[in-house]
Amino acid sequence: MRHAKARLPVYERIAIALIACLIHALGWTLREREIGRVEWSLRASRENAMWSLWHETLALGLWFYRRRRIHVMISTSRDGERIAQVTQRLGYAPVRGSTSKGSLGATRRLVAALRSGERAAITPDGPRGPRRQAQPGLVAAARLSGRPVVAIGIGVERGWRINSWDRFVIPKPFSRVCYAYGDPV
Repeated sequence: MRHAKARLPVYERIAIALIACLIHALGWTLREREIGRVEWSLRASRENAMWSLWHETLALGLWFYRRRRIHVMISTSRDGERIAQVTQRLGYAPVRGSTSKGSLGATRRLVAALRSGERAAITPDGPRGPRRQAQPGLVAAARLSGRPVVAIGIGVERGWRINSWDRFVIPKPFSRVCYAYGDPV
């Protein structure tokens, strides 16, 4: 979807750059802690897996796991193009597709990345929900790749909730954030 990037107006490209800067500025203020199976953390694990976090905590995950060239599935929508550009600025490798469009090709690319030893993450309830209900793509990609699923729970001490389908959370500056890892499944 390279052609979509060129079609974004200048003001949107400026907004994307500002959002990436704001994520950095806010992220540096957060007090973070990891618990659970930390050896399976996206930051620490030497093995790859299909990491999974809820869509509502996407901003926190984008900050904490930045600059690791993690393959992430992002919708092919116009909003998805904006998110893909922000994630690229943070060091991710966007894979375009979602449950409603392009899911087969995107799942194949995630599976290929996992099989080649790359890292991959997905928000199993995105891009449209329902909130905290996993769609089948997560299990399909993990099964086809032969890699386990590692659930990441992210909790923030103080944050703003956006009035959206996922109740998206934006952490308040200087908040504590906890990243909890489940056992590989």
